Amino acid sequence: MDNVEQERIGRLVEKFDNMKKNAMGNGDNQCILCGDEFGLLGASPTYCDDCKKAVCIKCGVDTFNSQKTPLWLCKLCSESREVWKRSGAWFFKGIPKYTVPKHHHEGGKFSSNARNQLETSAHQKGRSGSFRSYNTWSRGRHNGNKEGFGGESSGQDASSSSEDEVSIGKRTKESDNISIGSSQSSRDHQGGNGKVISSNTNVHGGHLKSTDNNQDFHNASDNEKTGTTGIRKVSQLPEDRKGSTPEGDIDVAFDRYSQQITDLENGNNSCEMLGILEFSLLYDADNNALNCTVVRGKNLKAMDMNGFSDPYVKLHLLPGASKANKLRTKTIHKTLNPEWNETLTYYGITEEDVAKKAVRLSVLDEDPIGYDFIGEYRISLSQLKRNQTKRFSVLLEDHQPLEISDNQSVERGKILLSLCYKPSEQLLSIGVVRCANLAAMDSNGYSDPFVKIYLKPDPGKKSKFKTETKRKTLNPEYNEIFNYNIRYNELTHKTLEITVWDKDIGKPNDFIGGLEFGSQSKGDKLQHWYEMLRNPDQKVEYWHTLTPDFCP
Repeated sequence: MDNVEQERIGRLVEKFDNMKKNAMGNGDNQCILCGDEFGLLGASPTYCDDCKKAVCIKCGVDTFNSQKTPLWLCKLCSESREVWKRSGAWFFKGIPKYTVPKHHHEGGKFSSNARNQLETSAHQKGRSGSFRSYNTWSRGRHNGNKEGFGGESSGQDASSSSEDEVSIGKRTKESDNISIGSSQSSRDHQGGNGKVISSNTNVHGGHLKSTDNNQDFHNASDNEKTGTTGIRKVSQLPEDRKGSTPEGDIDVAFDRYSQQITDLENGNNSCEMLGILEFSLLYDADNNALNCTVVRGKNLKAMDMNGFSDPYVKLHLLPGASKANKLRTKTIHKTLNPEWNETLTYYGITEEDVAKKAVRLSVLDEDPIGYDFIGEYRISLSQLKRNQTKRFSVLLEDHQPLEISDNQSVERGKILLSLCYKPSEQLLSIGVVRCANLAAMDSNGYSDPFVKIYLKPDPGKKSKFKTETKRKTLNPEYNEIFNYNIRYNELTHKTLEITVWDKDIGKPNDFIGGLEFGSQSKGDKLQHWYEMLRNPDQKVEYWHTLTPDFCP
């Protein structure tokens, strides 16, 4: 019985091999199978969901995946799924050992005894009283070609009432390379959305060869520790495989295995794949900005009952994740392969931040109430180089808890200021450009910030200015300029006080943070002040960190 089973698998592989060799088109402006040209006067092209090649209506098959999503496959990919399923490869995680049957007649028929044994075996394996038929390839362009689409079976029906009846064509090569990916039945029931790898490519790291002798499907490397998945050799079928197996169980097992193969090909050993996220990061050192371009997601985990998700991406800086450093993309509805192509920017990112901080990208499913977590990825900003874009394509990971230090950040935020002194006009110009990552002072997690400017000493307090109030934000943008008429020699005796406040109604305003400029300042504030004095008529911009212990 083992020899009969090996011959049956050999006929499946041989049939699929013949179909690939007889493909006539290029898959671009011609049907990949029959070679019919597309155009204004020809057929309209449709594209296979597996190999993405162009195919005509006659050479395509309608089917469904495990999520009941319609699939359109070329008959080559459909047959590849059929081989993978009917050979038991879904169970063994590889094509079992097979034997190419001998051809006793010119027409390519195998012996009647073997045929009768296969029919008996097929009836035992199938459901009682029901027979299954499979998609066959029955169209050829050259009548004289015995290996054409219609010539695969000479004197034998293409579709048989028995599960194990197949069409056999004459082989012209002793050895041919074939590539069989994760496949799925293209019959009227629904299975997993496997992926068929095109011809002449490596399959999970190894080439598959078929010869007229007993065949072994093997991988180029058997080292499983490296994450390379191959087609392993299977000497014989176990006894429990020879009994009847419900179609639903096969579909579920095959769909699960197809997902595992995809995970392993991408270096993920987890049985559950959350999806792939593509993005890029650019640290603009000249403007102290971090640009994160979220490009797309692939094969995201379905979170909704309809088999889809409504994904969006949320960004946080770590440590210190809060609403102050939260950015998010738009939501793409009802898809597992969203295209965002959206750039999100963090301002006020200094060299020190790049050395210490990381960015977390979380993919979430938007719901009418709340959201569902799909996956996340964290990357240290220290991997970035100044003014160079770095692109990433990563597997999403499970949620990771924040460290204690992440929740205990005492930063009050940053402010971007410009200073300029014009000697000809005896004018000091102070520009309040924007703030970033301000501390939340209100119960809703936001603030209503505004900025006060005060040049002191000023007995009459006539030098106080303030910006407009920005409502419900932690990253306000002002772009306001305030001018003071003052002589150059008086600047050494003056102190510029900058404070940021949260506007409240019916109670005192909340102090967020502040800083002072002058000859008595220290660090970057003193450097900013002296750089303004050394470069008259030039606007000098600096980011500064607000301090909570500054008392206005």
